[in-house]
Amino acid sequence: TLSWAKANAAIFDRCYAAVNSTAPTHSSLFTGLHPWQHGVTRNGLVLDERFVTLAERFKDAGFTTAAVVASAAASSSSGFSQGFQRFVERINAPKRDLEGKVVKARGRALRSYALADEIGRYALRELDEAKGKRQFFWFHVIDANKPYGDPAGEADPLWTWDARAAALAAGEERESVFQRVQSLYSADVRVLDAVLSRLLYRLDRDSQQIRTHIVITSDHGEALEDGKLGHGKHVVETVVHIPALISSPRISTGIRTDVAGTVDLHSTLLALADISAPTAL
Repeated sequence: TLSWAKANAAIFDRCYAAVNSTAPTHSSLFTGLHPWQHGVTRNGLVLDERFVTLAERFKDAGFTTAAVVASAAASSSSGFSQGFQRFVERINAPKRDLEGKVVKARGRALRSYALADEIGRYALRELDEAKGKRQFFWFHVIDANKPYGDPAGEADPLWTWDARAAALAAGEERESVFQRVQSLYSADVRVLDAVLSRLLYRLDRDSQQIRTHIVITSDHGEALEDGKLGHGKHVVETVVHIPALISSPRISTGIRTDVAGTVDLHSTLLALADISAPTAL
């Protein structure tokens, strides 16, 4: 994916997430507003329907809109299905406790995410079934996230949901803890990269017939390089400094060093689609 990006995209080297967790950053991406404006300041809060989303603007402009999402924090229950004519939620991996046992509520397994391999298959299906001359797709993956090692089939139950507590309880040395986590995380990224590469190959092939704009970004990073685990409780460089790239016939390839953020993607996507940007609040 990185080699493809260097040849085909503008890479924004100084792009920052709106906040350090999924729902708030996605709310900013879809509305162009900061968390204190749209009100989604943490996971578990729902984006209010009074805020018009990117998908709604694309739909109103005559685009076919479809999404495939991998996380409960980015699901319809969090308000992100607004404007999508098709909204596929593949949230089927069971949540597990520190001993690896499936967490249940009222006798049913709690499910909170899906792996990129499955998301990729459904994304390709959406591309195959797309109708109309103009489409807006959102494909959401969560593999570069805890539980570390799950996408590569290497997950250790001790690292599944609260690696910090498990490691302390086991009395492990800090260095060995992070070596284990970083190894699992690297395996996750390799799996995710393979899935993204398949999608990029398909979109690149389609771009020969259809003018295609591709944006790849993240809602947050992980704090591993700063000596911390996870993301939602930390506001450090590696959590809020996110990857962002745009492949478009309208944008020159290369490294961009100007500062950008999640909220900027809203107006950028509308401009690429020749849709008038909304009036600021």
